[in-house]
Amino acid sequence: MTSFAGLAAPQSATLYWYVVRGSGFVVYALLTVGVVFGLLLSLRWRSDAWPRLLTEDVHQFLQLLAGSFLSIHIVSTLLDSFVHFAWYEVLVPFSGPYRVPWMAAGIISMYFGAALALSIYVRPHVGYRTWRTLHYTGFVAWTLALVHGLATGSDTHSAWATGVYVASVVIVVGLLAVRFGGIPARVGQPPRLRPGVVAGLGVSVVVAGVLASAGPLESGWAARAGSIPGPKPSIAIPTSPLSEKVTGVAQPYNRYSLDPGYRMLTLDIDGVGRYPIKLAYRVFIRQTRVGIRFIRGLFSMTPSSGAWSCSGTVTFRPPDRFISVCNPARKETLLLVVRVSIDALGRVSGTLALSPQQKANEGSRGRNGV
Repeated sequence: MTSFAGLAAPQSATLYWYVVRGSGFVVYALLTVGVVFGLLLSLRWRSDAWPRLLTEDVHQFLQLLAGSFLSIHIVSTLLDSFVHFAWYEVLVPFSGPYRVPWMAAGIISMYFGAALALSIYVRPHVGYRTWRTLHYTGFVAWTLALVHGLATGSDTHSAWATGVYVASVVIVVGLLAVRFGGIPARVGQPPRLRPGVVAGLGVSVVVAGVLASAGPLESGWAARAGSIPGPKPSIAIPTSPLSEKVTGVAQPYNRYSLDPGYRMLTLDIDGVGRYPIKLAYRVFIRQTRVGIRFIRGLFSMTPSSGAWSCSGTVTFRPPDRFISVCNPARKETLLLVVRVSIDALGRVSGTLALSPQQKANEGSRGRNGV
């Protein structure tokens, strides 16, 4: 019998998670507004109430402010215990364990953003052409930040987050069409349309929308984005399904909420059937009148020999299944399903099923369970 016990999380765990999410959105918002002000400068926009010089000052200030919040985003990511990034994994693209290409997009965006900030100070020394080339990296930084936010953000499926992303794309692409496509910026101004540029921007938006709908905005995205194959195992992969009973308790986790429904579950398994494997789960949930509401979860899996390991996020399939996928070898996948029931006193009972799969049909999700 395996014990499924709810243990109290570190007090700062959820706080760091909120800081990571909040600071990430602030950075993206500041980048977006900075790009908008930069495009307004290039369009020579001004008014009696808002002189051009003020636009330039705000544009530069927003770039520096974005850098400050980016520092908060990086530090809080390191402190958050959800993934356990090493310091170099938030600085070196493709080196981390979590949603590798999409995290890399954020890291590369950071370096393009640094080049953009640097351009403010080197302009008097490098000449206009070099400065302008450096300054155009702002568009790359913004685009990669958008990709990073969509593909790794916990709130991507939220209506407000989707609204922020859609509005930012519409505004930036609209200003790009005015700036480079020859669309009149003022009423009565003669058009100098560049159909190729306008068509290219339109096609880019359509393609981006299709990719987003088929990727980050589609259910099950995190399973495809976050499952990372581990090294080849030194023990045989099970060829038939295995199961194990689980019992335990779900302890309240209400450090940041008075709602008694918030609970944390941990599951530590030493062997499934005769399979010598160590498996650990940490899952945050909220119990409601209609059942379990999944918040986020993480699992790790290691054979008793310690020769390999895999880890990832957990998905929840109502009404009672926690699902994760382990890829210990390229062609072999293990599907793990924990099925539980929790009574009014917080007592847990259920089963763990481990099944070999050629291709996982159900996968892990990210923090938002998608």
